[in-house]
Amino acid sequence: MTYSVLIVEDDAMVSSINKRYVERIPEFKVTGVAASVKEAINLNYSLKL
Repeated sequence: MTYSVLIVEDDAMVSSINKRYVERIPEFKVTGVAASVKEAINLNYSLKL
């Protein structure tokens, strides 16, 4: 089973670190990265998560 992950973080460096960490876990797949809640909601709808 693969889990889709949407990372929401306003600090670009922290977001990048989190993305790299999650991508190392075989069962997880980063499907998007958002810098705000509004952006995350829009990504959620556009990616149909």
